Amino acid sequence: MDGGVETGFRHVTPKEYRTRLLQIKGRVRSVVIMEVPKERDSLNSGDVFMLDRGLNITLFFGKDCSPFERNRASQIATVIKNERGGKPKLDICAEGSKDLTDENFWSHLVGGKGPIKSAAQGGKD
Repeated sequence: MDGGVETGFRHVTPKEYRTRLLQIKGRVRSVVIMEVPKERDSLNSGDVFMLDRGLNITLFFGKDCSPFERNRASQIATVIKNERGGKPKLDICAEGSKDLTDENFWSHLVGGKGPIKSAAQGGKD
């Protein structure tokens, strides 16, 4: 129905989230989380990366990432999901996987799907 006027009642607008790529790197007690550019060149095989798109969160496990990095990334994703009322969908993909989640992850990075740096090129944990 067209027409009408805005009232002083509560107006709810959808929450907007900034897309970001987080790198989770480290060992045992010194796991560090840092935001990196949303580019394929930011990825390496030795770390875990989280692509946070608001209501979609994808964890990317490099083939040589540590169990500590995997665990910390899962904890962070759970906290973010809970802060957003449980609405975000959480996906997990591993380096070299061929499922649709993998394609969805790559489509949001500058440079798209392709080879990534080795764990050694990614730097020490």
